[in-house]
Amino acid sequence: MSQVYAFIDESGNNSFEFDTQGNCFIVSAIICTGENLDNIETQIDEVRKKYNFQKSEIKSSKIADNHTRRLSILNEFKDTNFTLVSLIVDKKKLYSQGFKYKKSFYKYLNGILYNNLYRVFPKLSITVDELGSNPFMVEFKKYVNKTHVVDLFGGSDFSMADSKSNKLIQLLATHLFSEGHS
Repeated sequence: MSQVYAFIDESGNNSFEFDTQGNCFIVSAIICTGENLDNIETQIDEVRKKYNFQKSEIKSSKIADNHTRRLSILNEFKDTNFTLVSLIVDKKKLYSQGFKYKKSFYKYLNGILYNNLYRVFPKLSITVDELGSNPFMVEFKKYVNKTHVVDLFGGSDFSMADSKSNKLIQLLATHLFSEGHS
C-alpha cells in the first residue's frame, strides 16, 4: 500500500457566543497518495495565478462572501485526484462542560477525524495547519501521537505546517467557510 497524505485545516472556533461567533465548527482533510502530490500542487499554482492570488496565501477570507468566485475556484479541482473529508459540528449540540475549554474542544473534535483517518489508512502522514500558540501546538502534537497514531508498524506520522507554506492546506481554505472565515 502506498503512502497516503492528509492535509487538515479547520474553520470556526471554540466560542459558544453564537450571535457573534457562529455555531459551526468544521475540520476538513484533503487526502491523496504521494504519486498525486506534485500534480495537485502544480494545479494549485495554476489556480493561484488564474484567480490573482499571485504568491500570496489562498485563504477563505480573501474569497470572503463571493460565492461565485469560490465555486469557480472549487470547480478547477473537480477532476483532481484527491478525496475531501469533513467533520461539520453544530456547536449548539455540544453539551459537555469540557467543550468550554479550548484544549478539550480542539483535541476532541480533531480527534474524531484523526481516529477515523488513521483507522482507514494505516500508512498515513497527517499535516495540520498550526493553530494557536506554540506551547499549545507542542502539547497538541504530543496528544495526537500518544492517542491517535495507530502503531509503530503502520508508518503513520503527524506534523504541523504554516498554511502560508503549504499549498494543500491553502486549498482547504477555498472550501472551508462558516461565520468565522478561515
